[in-house]
Amino acid sequence: MKKLYVLLLLSLMTVLTQAQVVQQLPMLPKSEMGHAAEMLNPLSLNAKPWTRGELPNSIVDSRRASSRRSLSSVQELVGGYKTTQVTYDNEKDEDKESETVYTFVLQGEAENEIVFTGLVWGYDVKATVDLETGEFVIPHQHVYDHSTYGSVSLTLFFYYEGDDTYEEGWYYSTDEGIPGMVGEDGSLLIGAFYCLTVDEYKSGKQTYNNVPLSYLFKPGILTPTNGAMVNMLPSESTDENAEPEYQYIAVEIAESANTVSVTNFAGYGETVQINLSDDNTLSIAKQLVYQGGTTYGNFNSYSYKETSGATSYSQIISENPIIGKYDADALTWGPWIMYSKVSKKEYGILYLGGIVLYTDGTKFPDPSAGISNIKVEQSDAPIYSIDGRLLEKVPAHGLYIQNGKKYIAK
Repeated sequence: MKKLYVLLLLSLMTVLTQAQVVQQLPMLPKSEMGHAAEMLNPLSLNAKPWTRGELPNSIVDSRRASSRRSLSSVQELVGGYKTTQVTYDNEKDEDKESETVYTFVLQGEAENEIVFTGLVWGYDVKATVDLETGEFVIPHQHVYDHSTYGSVSLTLFFYYEGDDTYEEGWYYSTDEGIPGMVGEDGSLLIGAFYCLTVDEYKSGKQTYNNVPLSYLFKPGILTPTNGAMVNMLPSESTDENAEPEYQYIAVEIAESANTVSVTNFAGYGETVQINLSDDNTLSIAKQLVYQGGTTYGNFNSYSYKETSGATSYSQIISENPIIGKYDADALTWGPWIMYSKVSKKEYGILYLGGIVLYTDGTKFPDPSAGISNIKVEQSDAPIYSIDGRLLEKVPAHGLYIQNGKKYIAK
């Protein structure tokens, strides 16, 4: 995974040359695009707080018995992963449902911290890593604020067989974190049950703490994906000079003939087809990106049509394919939109650019024009951005095209 940082840096420089100043239109809030099965069931677990201060041996021993590997840096874990996330109904002792969940692991603010993006209902969670032992812990932490129930946290749950002090049953702990470890094959094991919980809930005169918001999530294994996608979004800051925001997504890439299939495109689980041409251009035709249900409808991918003073998404979407470029390392394209219209209501998300690249060392078809890693002297030949826009001068940074060749401006 170490090479991923280098590839992402190069690719982000590419997309920065594609960024255009566009009017920020209202976007569908992330909270509205998330999990739709939220519920509150205060007595579904009837779990008790665990106050002993150390986890039961059943959890500790199972974790330590498995093979794991040490790390030199958390950067080794950076990249995409996927897992089959299974929810469990403890009262009926049965699995409720399972779904494939993708998460992208990034380095956190501390040297030994990682962030699982979108791991639980699309929300990020943090973990601390012991580099020497290859173990990590996802501590009890605030995840988001629910519009009805208030603060929601991620909490460790486990079943204990009982002893002289603790009776048999389900317990939760806000002091101990969810244990995990790094497997020798690069997979990540989450070794205990966990659940999103409401910090405090009042029903009549009764007050509940750490109430499960849904069923439990079972322990699971996250296996590396072979690709990553990076989307660039307009900054939410009012500062005109604010840097764009980047969204990192785990994807699965497959190739056939002149087509690249990207599963979990934009982070919504769908598979999108990208067509490659012999001249190293790519095109993405209008196709399904996200199924928003009866409320928001189906979102399709559209190319961006620059329109001065636009006040609706319908004014800036185009039925023409999204056009971009590709080389051996990455597929890149400029502004695009995912858009839906239901009962005259428009919903959309505007992206300033996108990137897809392999993270397992695989290369895309070899380009006919190589990249020269030097900055050449300015000539009279026209200068183009990587997405084909005519530029007035060599950009301050990023990739550009001149005389049919690609160069990196430093």
